[in-house]
Amino acid sequence: MAVSQLVAEQDAQASQGAVRREAASESASQGAIHIDSKLWAMKKFAESRNMAESEVDWEMVRTSTEGVQFWLAKDIDLRARSALSQKFARAIAHDDVANAMYKDLSQDLQRQFRASWAISRTLSFVRESRKITSRHTQKDADI
Repeated sequence: MAVSQLVAEQDAQASQGAVRREAASESASQGAIHIDSKLWAMKKFAESRNMAESEVDWEMVRTSTEGVQFWLAKDIDLRARSALSQKFARAIAHDDVANAMYKDLSQDLQRQFRASWAISRTLSFVRESRKITSRHTQKDADI
């Protein structure tokens, strides 16, 4: 899908009103990538490859070796003291599970966690699961 097609799609979304906004907010909560984010990723992909933006389609970005998350988060200030990270801190304060997970991560993983949040602006990618492992050992008696 070329940039012009995505822009046309974005214009069509804007003209369809409140029903379309509700559907977009539903898809965003399910982890869908917004069209503005796709355009951003395609622009950064084109700049890094010295290509025109019209030559890049979403499939090229999606199948690149760097991955979609890299292009979506490219050139976004993810430092711990940035304005975006302050917004993240306010958002994560309301989610006990995500907050507990985030505190236990290393600095590199915390940066990746902030990048995932910056892309979707939701914590829907956080999952809590419980795993119970039982072990049974039998001692052999020496006679």
